Amino acid sequence: MPFVHIVLVKIKNSESLESLKAEAQTFEKKEEIKNLAEHVTWGPPVYTDRAKGFDYGLYSVFKDKAKYEEYRDLPYHKEWISSKVVPNVEDIIAYDFEY
Repeated sequence: MPFVHIVLVKIKNSESLESLKAEAQTFEKKEEIKNLAEHVTWGPPVYTDRAKGFDYGLYSVFKDKAKYEEYRDLPYHKEWISSKVVPNVEDIIAYDFEY
């Protein structure tokens, strides 16, 4: 059953946004990520008035929950979150579902 992982972030400032954008492009292209995720993309909201202050989002799809859990537990992923995401955001929300 496909597994969708969505993350929304509120960026601290414009410098943080530019930094996260650059880091997100590197993240998407990382072989470890590409081997587990069927689709990974980052982007800003189209309708900012509905985004409740969230500036940037991750949308990713995995073959199943097990593939997502492999991704979640990757040392690269954990390090990336702690070193690239956390320092640049003031709030974050993750939402996952299967279909």
